[in-house]
Amino acid sequence: MKHEPVEWRPLTLRPALDAPADMPPGEITVAVPVHPRARPVELDTRQVFGFSPSFYVKVADPVSYEVALGMDSLREWFEASLADASYRCDPIIGHSGDGRTGESVEWTVLYVRPSTTPDVAIQVTLRPRDAGSTIVTYRVEQYPVPPRDAASLLPLTVQRVDVEYTFMNGPERTIRRVVVDSSAVCTLVEVLNTCPRAIRPASFGRFMDRWANLQFTTVEDTEIRVCVDPAHDVIRINGFPELSGRVWALLLELAPPGTGAGGLPGDQDRFRLHEQERFR
Repeated sequence: MKHEPVEWRPLTLRPALDAPADMPPGEITVAVPVHPRARPVELDTRQVFGFSPSFYVKVADPVSYEVALGMDSLREWFEASLADASYRCDPIIGHSGDGRTGESVEWTVLYVRPSTTPDVAIQVTLRPRDAGSTIVTYRVEQYPVPPRDAASLLPLTVQRVDVEYTFMNGPERTIRRVVVDSSAVCTLVEVLNTCPRAIRPASFGRFMDRWANLQFTTVEDTEIRVCVDPAHDVIRINGFPELSGRVWALLLELAPPGTGAGGLPGDQDRFRLHEQERFR
């Protein structure tokens, strides 16, 4: 279906005042999709939702526009325009009370990810002004996390991995396994070495009710300790900043916690699939 053309308007992102010292410096410009009939209005602070999930952040000052379209029609226009530009767009629709009238007001938030800059997040919030117009507010952030420290890479001479699972709510709280198969050890090392720095600390998120402590031992008898936290998709290598990666399902496959003797209910395949779905 043909729709009105999109206008791309630039916003300047600057480092936060309390940004870490090792964050890449400088400003960047990000273009946001704006309806051709949009006109600037005073910022609607009620539409600035959320907070930055990372200490490493560059942010643009939020801006608001009014568009002479109903909210549903405008949402459809955004979704079509962003699809044409190969942008990912995830809409969330909700209601909140209007502090002035006490009435419930519907709103829509579009979480937008440019295909060419995955570290940029655009939040577009739509709130109806009246039956025929909508207020649109843009919040744009970039998460320029520094590259991973090369010293945190696991050596290729690892020959053994000791795994200690902890299940806070499981029938058996601690389960230990040992991985010595060279192919399995190599796969685990390779996958962990591809994990980048995490954009946010693990304190932002769910409670840890399960994790695994790993000890990698090399042929030189060097020991490296690693913690895998599936609740936050975080990997911690002792002495280095947290990494981001979904390795829990792989770990369950290479070092199965077991059933029956291991104290876990059901068959191993069902348990593994449950874990993969829970932390996908």
